[in-house]
Amino acid sequence: MKTINKYILGLCAAAMFTMTSCYDLDQLPNDQVAIDFTNSAQAEQVLVGVYNTLNIDWVYGGRYGWDNCSDIAWCSNGWWPSYDHYDIAHGNINVWSTRVRDTWRNYYKAVQRANRFIANIQAVGGDATARGQEMVGEAKFIRALMYFELTQLWGDVPLYNEENVFGEPLLPRSPEAEVRAQIISDLEYAAAHCADITPGTKVGQVSKGAAYALLGKVYLWNKQYTEAIAAFQNVINKGYELNSSYVNLFRPSGAGLVPDGADNSKEMVFAVEHSKDMTNRYGFATQHLSTRSARGGGINVSRPMPTWVYSFKAKDGKTFDEKAKEILGDEGYALFRSENLNDRVKFWGSVAIGYREGDTSVDGVTTDKDGKVIDKFEIGRVVATDGSFNGYTPWRDKIKALWAAMDPRLGYTVILPYEYYDGYGATNYDEYLKDPDNTQTVLGTKRVESIVWGYVDKNGNAVTNTHGNTNLGLLVQEYGQTSYLWRKFVEEGDWNGTNPDRNQNPVNWPVIRYADVLLMLAEAYVGAGQAGQATQYVNQVRARVGMPALASVTLDDIKAERSYEFGIEGLRFWDLRRWGEYRAKTNGLIEADVFDVPRGANPRQISALMEQKFPVDGWEMGMNPNLEQTPAWTN
Repeated sequence: MKTINKYILGLCAAAMFTMTSCYDLDQLPNDQVAIDFTNSAQAEQVLVGVYNTLNIDWVYGGRYGWDNCSDIAWCSNGWWPSYDHYDIAHGNINVWSTRVRDTWRNYYKAVQRANRFIANIQAVGGDATARGQEMVGEAKFIRALMYFELTQLWGDVPLYNEENVFGEPLLPRSPEAEVRAQIISDLEYAAAHCADITPGTKVGQVSKGAAYALLGKVYLWNKQYTEAIAAFQNVINKGYELNSSYVNLFRPSGAGLVPDGADNSKEMVFAVEHSKDMTNRYGFATQHLSTRSARGGGINVSRPMPTWVYSFKAKDGKTFDEKAKEILGDEGYALFRSENLNDRVKFWGSVAIGYREGDTSVDGVTTDKDGKVIDKFEIGRVVATDGSFNGYTPWRDKIKALWAAMDPRLGYTVILPYEYYDGYGATNYDEYLKDPDNTQTVLGTKRVESIVWGYVDKNGNAVTNTHGNTNLGLLVQEYGQTSYLWRKFVEEGDWNGTNPDRNQNPVNWPVIRYADVLLMLAEAYVGAGQAGQATQYVNQVRARVGMPALASVTLDDIKAERSYEFGIEGLRFWDLRRWGEYRAKTNGLIEADVFDVPRGANPRQISALMEQKFPVDGWEMGMNPNLEQTPAWTN
């Protein structure tokens, strides 16, 4: 019992090195309850606490926010920092940034829990059984995952493990190579001792396959390509498969739902597991990724970059612009790419061209039946006699044809203009036309359309700083933003009641999926000078969505493929840093809407400092005098 008491009393003491308060592992009163690590059931409960740190904000809670820091997504205002990553995305961090501090602390919270679990179960011999060794391997995997990302952001970091977790809490930064050695050692242990779990089952539990996959990723980052290839080949030998349906990977499985969703897909090598039962597994918040027409949707803080949307290629291999010219014709393409806003609104915008009964127009001034002046033709106003809606852009059908010709992952990831979406609780537009003045919202799944809200005032000039009514079942943004919208991870309909709260999305978050392994393996082969071996793995990923096979691949092909495959999965920021392209791809980006109207005051200002390792937060340095600042941030 002495060791157990040491564990309980050590919770707050060990928290000193990164926290200003105590973060209990199990949140039990330390003067009343002790954990018996020789009791398998109690040890398993504590291990759940280690897993649950992955759901913390800045770890895998709000993980999609990292894509806002890249060239594929943008965020609006910085009001929800855990989800939009605004300060990092705009290069607004310094040695006192709370965003930097929160990231550091929450990663170390996961490290602490893993360390304490390992130290205590080993101290009482609980790791002598096969399951005990598996549990230690799972905790070491989580610790390795945290240290891997800590080194990517900070390089040299304090190295805490089971040997010093209850000792001196104020350690200096260890060299990155030393931390990397710990990471590799942890993953080798996990690969040797974790369960060989059948693909498609227990996707939230660390397995041998997951350990090899992360080990390969570590080697890839270190440019140890031969070692990376060997690790990834071990994953391939475990029997993982690409899901037959790409879009179902981001939906829950279960009764009345898709049979091959995120819960039981053979593609999930390791996922942060979520479920309707939130007792042990938390969901993740999609309220700021979602739309107002979705059940539980909120104000968006993440939107696809139009430049990224237009980087996709067509199914026949043509570029977006080549396909747009072919389908839209000269006139349509000229309007689409015009530098004149009125031209772009004429192309994209839906406006009503008729009036409702009772409207009158005298000397160019239009009033409604109540005498209210109408100074623009508004979407939602309909022709008086038959109630038909004549407000669609004349290019609507060709716009839809263009989307249909593109890489299907674009439409699976993004709700594109004039495409449909299964909303919930929103009045369908057909219902509105039957009763435009007194429509009552009826709860349920409603088919809604992603309208681009372009207005033309009475003088024929474009007006874009307005937005429509989500109660009409039309997908719109808040604050007058007419933007592309994310579809991936966003609830459609009510998902058979599996989403009890907009902050508890039940979809498992993919940390590593098999497509990632295949593309990383291809990248390792290219890095090793064996590009001919890489082509088959890239083509497997492309074939799943019906894209044509490539005769050969380069590193640039793999970079593009990763961008299309993993949109809003939080990988792009890390990829760009691995390739040394972060600043080149993000500095000066203009965050724009569908009309190409900038939504921010200024382009992103990503300094050379942001290309370096992150600074250590000043509060942390004040708490731990042994910490030294990252060299690039000392002035």
